[in-house]
Amino acid sequence: MVIFVYYMAIISECLVKSFQKETSFQNRDIHHKIDWVILFLIVMMVNNEKGSVMTVSHQAESDLPQDILKTKVSTKSPAQDTPQDVYPSMTISHGTDDKIAPIKLGQRLKEIRKTLGLTLEEASQKTGLARSTLSKIENEQISPTFQAMQKLTSGLQIDIPQLFSAPKQLTATGRRDITRNEEGKAHPTSTYEHELLATQLTNKKMMPFKSLVRARSFDDYSGWIRHDGEEFLLVISGEITFFSEFYEPINLTQGDSVYYDANMGHMLISVSEQDALILWVTAS
Repeated sequence: MVIFVYYMAIISECLVKSFQKETSFQNRDIHHKIDWVILFLIVMMVNNEKGSVMTVSHQAESDLPQDILKTKVSTKSPAQDTPQDVYPSMTISHGTDDKIAPIKLGQRLKEIRKTLGLTLEEASQKTGLARSTLSKIENEQISPTFQAMQKLTSGLQIDIPQLFSAPKQLTATGRRDITRNEEGKAHPTSTYEHELLATQLTNKKMMPFKSLVRARSFDDYSGWIRHDGEEFLLVISGEITFFSEFYEPINLTQGDSVYYDANMGHMLISVSEQDALILWVTAS
């Protein structure tokens, strides 16, 4: 700080002498000197403040007892350090550094041609492109023009996006669950006697279950049943009346089925002598 004051005193003295000695036609040089002086002062002030802050910070920390310094913890929350797994049976992917592979248009065209069972000569006749041109495109020796791509899509009867999108590779997950007859998980209600199927699998996209329809009247329900997803119903035995919010009631017998939006109010009752047995599949 003392050095800073010393510099300020020298600079002030220089400014006074400059104004005393310089004449009016030297105003431009004077202003130039003043600009440099102001810039110098700003740099000095910034450096001085940084030094003061660092000194105070280190001094404040050095004054703390050593046992407190050893117990200082990070201000980051655990959620910032380790992502929580919402589903215990799933592993969260944090992404990879893999680069996106370039599109090989020639290779894709060759795959399409072979899938269609065409030779180069046959593809040439269908597209109007020379056989040699097709061969060069497939071997990545030349890039097709937009006009050539139009001929390819028209002659091979495909869409342009198909030239750029590789076919999806299906990978089997190996999931399987067998439910023996009458060995499902029982889930009785006032109107149904459900038997849940494939209960060993978690995070299913479908929920299959068999239901014995106990309800015999529309009044057995307190209101419409509705939930997210879509539903498929197959009558295994007996006969039911299927009620839905936007359609007339309809009777369904053994072997009949119905597929509907589960957000639409729905319910069913047995009308056969024995309680009807149905298979339900709900997809979320």
